[in-house]
Amino acid sequence: MNTILENNLMLPYQFVILTKDKTSSNELSKMEILSYAEFVSISAQIKPAITFFIMNTPLDVEWVAHFRPMSESFYVITINDMINPYKYQHAADGVIDLQEEQLPDFYQAISSIFINSGLINIGKKDAINCLEQHISHLYSAELSVNHLEIELDQFVSKHEQNLAEATNLLIVLTTDTSLTLEQFALITEKIGETASNAQNIVVGTGLDVEQVENVFLVDVLAGK
Repeated sequence: MNTILENNLMLPYQFVILTKDKTSSNELSKMEILSYAEFVSISAQIKPAITFFIMNTPLDVEWVAHFRPMSESFYVITINDMINPYKYQHAADGVIDLQEEQLPDFYQAISSIFINSGLINIGKKDAINCLEQHISHLYSAELSVNHLEIELDQFVSKHEQNLAEATNLLIVLTTDTSLTLEQFALITEKIGETASNAQNIVVGTGLDVEQVENVFLVDVLAGK
């Protein structure tokens, strides 16, 4: 991953922002993690395109909500089992409920979707539509191209119930250039068949030039 973010989980909350390329009105080019003071300073100059508010402890809902107008899109990420994600649904455009150890996979997925997109690009609008008004969870795996069908079946079986209950899926495959269109189709078909209740499925690829050959990452943000 080109953008390495290091969370200070001693803090009750932090901000991860995505900002636009200065030469383009639509392209996102930078992802960074900020403190409260840094976020307030930057957002006073120009609104971040997307902000992920990472909560490590329960906070007042109205206080969290006051950050929402300071970004074009604002999402709450809960990483503590003591936090009820449903409590913050109306304080943000969407909520993503993670475990602390999932943060690196989440950052990789976000980078692949919005910054280092591959041949099959996920548009910003489509990605946001999958996350808005939902409580989302992340399911990730590292799959081998040489054992794709077996490992894909294991991944789908492990998360079968969660995928079946999802109404929105945002699927990103982070890879080098070794993944074929046939393999891409197999992955999306297998996951899509399991997510029988999904009304909206968006799929794309992210490029990681440092990725090990014949191994790729699958990240599924499933919302309901």
